[in-house]
This record gives sequence, structure tokens and C-alpha cells, in this order.
Amino acid sequence: MAEPLPAKVTRKLWRGDTRVWTHVFTDTETGDPIDLTGYAFLSQFRDDLDRGTVIATATCVIDADPTTGVMVETLTAAQADLLPGQTDPDEKPVVYWDLQSTDGDGAVQTWQYARVPVSGDASDA
Repeated sequence: MAEPLPAKVTRKLWRGDTRVWTHVFTDTETGDPIDLTGYAFLSQFRDDLDRGTVIATATCVIDADPTTGVMVETLTAAQADLLPGQTDPDEKPVVYWDLQSTDGDGAVQTWQYARVPVSGDASDA
């Protein structure tokens, strides 16, 4: 299987709002689902692109059948509330995010990354 380079993706967040993303990992050559048995995923939002301070962490749960290649990533409202607030209507604060996995052999791979603007949240549930 060819190892894909990390994909730059677009993400936008609202401070304090729950977000859920479903990822389907496939072999880039065959299109078959990657068996995620033994994998662990890490999703963090930081203040700096080069391993800055962790601001928020999303949970990553692999499907009950790991052979489907499906993993669900959830940023809870409590974690999203830790993101920087927007103080100027014309300028959104930014955080940096990536999604990494460690397989059963200990190999680490970054799958996706983004520079993420954070919109303010006037309401506080």
C-alpha cells in the first residue's frame, strides 16, 4: 500500500459547538478500506503549527468493525469552548489541527492537517 502524504483540508469551527467528522480510510491504490485493527488516532488543536500548546482535543473512535476503515472524530462542546474567542468581527482567531494515527507496529502517520479559523459564539449553552 502506498503511504499517502497528509491532505490539507478545510475546517471551520464555532467556539463552543460540537462537531463530528466521519473518516473513511482507504488504500490509495486499490480503494479498499484500510483495516484499522490496532490503530489509535490523535486529533489535537494547537496555538502554533510547530507543536504549540494543545488547546483542545477531539476523541477518535474506530468503528466496531475495524475492517471497514471507518473512524469517527468528535470535538465536544466542552473542548470547543476552549478554543480562542473572536474579539474582532473582521478577524477570526486561528488554531492548527492535524489527525495522526499510530498503527499496531508503532508507525506514526499524519493523515490530514488544517489551519482552522474559529468563529465566536455569542450564546453560551
